[in-house]
Amino acid sequence: MAKITLRKNRPDILQHAHEVLDSLSKDKDWDITIEPFKKKRTNAQNSRHWKIMALGAEYVGCSPQEMHDECLCQYYGYDEYEIFGTVKRRPKQRSSGQDTKGFSDFDAWCEQFLCAECGVLLPYEGGE
Repeated sequence: MAKITLRKNRPDILQHAHEVLDSLSKDKDWDITIEPFKKKRTNAQNSRHWKIMALGAEYVGCSPQEMHDECLCQYYGYDEYEIFGTVKRRPKQRSSGQDTKGFSDFDAWCEQFLCAECGVLLPYEGGE
């Protein structure tokens, strides 16, 4: 499987994309998806977010995933649905599709929310 990112300032990449397409076997069917580039969240962002979720979860007595889902519901809103007579909540949006900026906004909100609700503070990790 090949993934190619075409950058607007690199016309030589378009030639590479043509080469990849030309190299595909003519004896197989292929699914090819072309979509706008979206910068994904970084590992550092993800790690920081889950530290915040773990601290909040410890405070209220739930799992980090449950805390994450609750924050999604609080931030994006939610839909209610019923399973075997129990009303559940599902966030209207997940964080997995967010770009770097969108996830950063969500994460900052989570930290503010958990600080206000639970007194959760993540230690400063910057340089001096």
